[in-house]
Amino acid sequence: MLRHANPTDLADLKAKFEREVHENVDSIAIGSFLTHDNTFVFQNESKEMGHAVIMPKVLELHGKRLKASYIIDIEDEDETILEELVAASSHEELITLLQSSDARKYEAVGFEPVVEIMEYNIQASSLPELGVEGIVLDPVSQDLVSVYNRFMKYFTGYFIRDASSFEAMKKELDSIRGGIIGFSENGILVGYAIYENKGSFMKIRECIYEKSGHLLRMPSFLSRGKSRIILQTSVSNILIDSFRMRKESRNTFF
Repeated sequence: MLRHANPTDLADLKAKFEREVHENVDSIAIGSFLTHDNTFVFQNESKEMGHAVIMPKVLELHGKRLKASYIIDIEDEDETILEELVAASSHEELITLLQSSDARKYEAVGFEPVVEIMEYNIQASSLPELGVEGIVLDPVSQDLVSVYNRFMKYFTGYFIRDASSFEAMKKELDSIRGGIIGFSENGILVGYAIYENKGSFMKIRECIYEKSGHLLRMPSFLSRGKSRIILQTSVSNILIDSFRMRKESRNTFF
């Protein structure tokens, strides 16, 4: 049975995430999102308590803005629970999205693949050593919105973002030793990279840019003192083929 989390459930989940943080640093980030409205709890087939976190989003699709639900975390789910989650989110939103490497599980309950996300392993030694000129360590959120909108105008099927979206993202990233760096030309922000510091390597989970040269500058800067970079990007991003790297894994948006 699926239900909204009550205050006791939320406290238990946040405590659980804090205990798990040394094994899964992303737990801190997820814990910061937990509210009564977006967190659901349920008992799975083994009678153990599971949870799911669903964030409301606005999706741009072919010039229209649609309400969407994005499942950012789900634990111990089964087919029945997934169906209940979709039913719960469909009361307010037209579309439900999630990201997973297990395509068959979600296709079985009606999800369809939309975008494939690849992770690429880039050795730091393969990146050119470039200067720090133009690197912005803490870009202004409104400038990030401008870069994001200029980049996304060539695409469809993306989440609408405003300054508050980036502010929330910065808070989440700060809790997991991550952040956002930018790259500017002539005083104008023209690119940014969202990263997580994993110790010996950096994970770049989003890199937005206007020219291929901007794409090189940010991973080059983030690779300093690291053995490698893990770059997440959609398969449509052909500019990444200029790097010498190997594919690590594939995730899919449904």
